[in-house]
Amino acid sequence: MARPSEYTDEIADRICEAIIEGKALYKLCKGDDFPSERVVYYWLDQFPEFVQKYERARELQQDRASDEIVEIADETTDPNKARLQIDARKWRASKLAPKKYGDKLDLNHTGSLERLTDEQLDARLAQLLGKAGTGSAAGGDGTA
Repeated sequence: MARPSEYTDEIADRICEAIIEGKALYKLCKGDDFPSERVVYYWLDQFPEFVQKYERARELQQDRASDEIVEIADETTDPNKARLQIDARKWRASKLAPKKYGDKLDLNHTGSLERLTDEQLDARLAQLLGKAGTGSAAGGDGTA
């Protein structure tokens, strides 16, 4: 049987199912029953419906990997090996599904902003410089 090179929904679905199961695309494409990697990447450029399926498969692949993390932690007897396997899966998930598994950044400001007069600013600056042991900042120009 010749290696497939023409896009069909059936082949696209088989690729995506294998990815969801945790298989690597480059390994799939080594087999005669899947297209070459180059063909798959071409299809991703040419078929928007395949892009949607493929992106969803990658998301689900990371969900599966996150489930594996618990299994690895529970069953691996070598803690160094477990840590390495877990960290690799966490890193990959954070890169391939950053909205779900990436680091969360809190960009909310919880402090308050207030306007200081020049005199209040000079007094605060003098206080901070005094704590630092660098002297006074009277007048705001560094002269005493």
